[in-house]
Amino acid sequence: MQYIILTEPIHTDSPVAKELFQRIRFSNKKSLLAVRFHERLASYGVLSVLLERVYHFNHSEQEIFYDENGKPSLSGVSNIFFSISHTKNAVAVVLAEHPIGVDVENSQFRRDPHRIIRRFFHQNEINWLDHFADDQKAINFYRLWTMKESLGKMTGIGMLPQLQLNLIPALSDDDLTLENMHWRLDQIDPNLYAACCAPKDKPIIIPDIITNLGDWLKNE
Repeated sequence: MQYIILTEPIHTDSPVAKELFQRIRFSNKKSLLAVRFHERLASYGVLSVLLERVYHFNHSEQEIFYDENGKPSLSGVSNIFFSISHTKNAVAVVLAEHPIGVDVENSQFRRDPHRIIRRFFHQNEINWLDHFADDQKAINFYRLWTMKESLGKMTGIGMLPQLQLNLIPALSDDDLTLENMHWRLDQIDPNLYAACCAPKDKPIIIPDIITNLGDWLKNE
């Protein structure tokens, strides 16, 4: 398993970003490069580098395929799973040999968490969050939100069922376990939150935090 969180801001005209984007060699590269979010491009680049380093994988003959629920996979490859996430100034990529999901959120760029809580969260979660003052409530909101997002990405059944699931029992468990799944939660800095979700019997490693993309690319 490989778990990378890149926290260096991506500027598409910088030499290191151009080098990263050149590493994207999927057969549907043209459509991937058409996305307008720098961080999403970076997530494809980090994934490409990991595939090369870990599996010595020539991905130029593969394409990233998205199913009807938006879950990505490598076409024709059944034993490699990945999940990508991006937010302002951060990218998360996880690569494994079992289903996996990751989410990263920058709280500086989330609009109104209170509206999201009231509209989407389970009533038990709403009641639990209401016990906290605003600062701690915001932290716990992002813990729950990233857990839900990462679970949706792992299962591939869409986000709505995960929003309706009560995750308080998992947060109350030292191992962050609920039924047949578990999570790892990380707060990278005061504004950056990440969650990774995997089957209960599969370990989740500590993420490598990459603050200098150039040095990471040189470390073959």
